Amino acid sequence: MIVNAYTDPGLWPVQRADQLSARFHELGQKDVIRWTWAPAPATVTLNYFASGPDELLASLEGFEYVPHDEVTDWSGVDVLILTAHGADMAVRVMEYRRRHPKMVVLLWLWDNHLAHMNNLKTVMTCDMYFASHAYDSAYLNNLSCPEGMHVPACSAQWTVQEARELLSELSGVARSSQLLLNYVDYKFSWRSELLAKLRAELDQADSLLMPSHDRGRYFGKSSKERLAEWVGHKATLILPVQRDLSTRVFDALLAGLVVIAPRMIADFDVVFPPEMQERLGMVRIDDFEMPTIRAAIEQANVNFDRLGEEGVKARSDFILEGHMLSHRMHAMLRALRMACAGRLAVRLTGSEQLPLGLRFVTA
Repeated sequence: MIVNAYTDPGLWPVQRADQLSARFHELGQKDVIRWTWAPAPATVTLNYFASGPDELLASLEGFEYVPHDEVTDWSGVDVLILTAHGADMAVRVMEYRRRHPKMVVLLWLWDNHLAHMNNLKTVMTCDMYFASHAYDSAYLNNLSCPEGMHVPACSAQWTVQEARELLSELSGVARSSQLLLNYVDYKFSWRSELLAKLRAELDQADSLLMPSHDRGRYFGKSSKERLAEWVGHKATLILPVQRDLSTRVFDALLAGLVVIAPRMIADFDVVFPPEMQERLGMVRIDDFEMPTIRAAIEQANVNFDRLGEEGVKARSDFILEGHMLSHRMHAMLRALRMACAGRLAVRLTGSEQLPLGLRFVTA
């Protein structure tokens, strides 16, 4: 049970909680909240996020979306959403604050399962944070910035409209029964050794690996070529860096592939309930022994053929209708709106089971 016993107005965290509550309340008085978002620098160099306009970003009632590169007067921007991918972005956040001190800064951590200290330093400079990986987010608890909620990864390389158009163009592409293994080979991860073994021994797989220092094999392609790589296969094996639910799950489903996913992925069943896994033909595995993987590939191909084009459409639609970038942005803005409306309040809380920190509680 959370205990709200830390109410001494002289405590700095209490002052910070009051400051945030006042800022959210002031924001809630606006008829329209103007917002923008900026990706982390590392993803900009990769051209990771969709480059075209995303009309859905501007579709949330009560909010006005302004593309980041079109912002000329930062005093007119009420909310900034930043994505973080493991780098220390504290200085970057403070630069934004210099442009507009009253702007509310929301942080979406895509890689909170890595680079813990960098992530925590970035969080401490923001006004609300959202972790992609709930299983490894407790360390982010702090006395300066409250957690909004769990916001999982998504498919972000294409907008909804672009994905629909490209999937229509690629609908006649023949799909291979070879397992797709298109990975960055991070040498620090446990999966690096397994990827090498699979490439050497698994003749049922197309191993398309690239080193972490040169990802041009995939990210050098056009958005259509990237999606075509996925669409050319029936199934893929998900190998997380740690236990994380990664973007590749969403990208694979968007392209209609059957996903083979290990049960070690901590947040998998939260985002994909068991009945949904069954409907989409997903295959779950408990280990990475070669017989297990070979059997899973065979089952994934059986599931793909059994579900046919209706299965492809079901998997694509599941992502297009709820797990694209615009859907995640809107989820964070809705959480902010609850705080602005006074339904959530920032409090310094803690208990024997819960470390002391700033959190949102029901007002």
